[in-house]
Amino acid sequence: MKREVVMKRKATKRANPFYVLLVLVGLTFLVTACAYGVMAFTDVAVSASGEQLSPNGLNAFMDRHGMVTLLVQVVLLGLFAVAAMGTDEYWQRVDARSDQPADETNKSDDHSNSER
Repeated sequence: MKREVVMKRKATKRANPFYVLLVLVGLTFLVTACAYGVMAFTDVAVSASGEQLSPNGLNAFMDRHGMVTLLVQVVLLGLFAVAAMGTDEYWQRVDARSDQPADETNKSDDHSNSER
């Protein structure tokens, strides 16, 4: 008896692009929130000691624009989360179609055309 080895091509699944954006914005939010926390902690520590410290660099940016930056990132996180969940089924269907061999796809197309 002859054994046939069926080689299946490795299915490459496409990632939902909104999940990628969600991770990137989430990481950016994490860094921004940490920087904002460090800025706030530094301000409290300096105020308690009675010293005057002029903000510079990242602390100055976070002092002026930190809250707006965090709010924009939270809105983006919400939008990308809704978009990722809303399009998840679509990307699963695209992956399922790409996993089917070409012969099966053509047979199903021929069958659906003959019924019409």
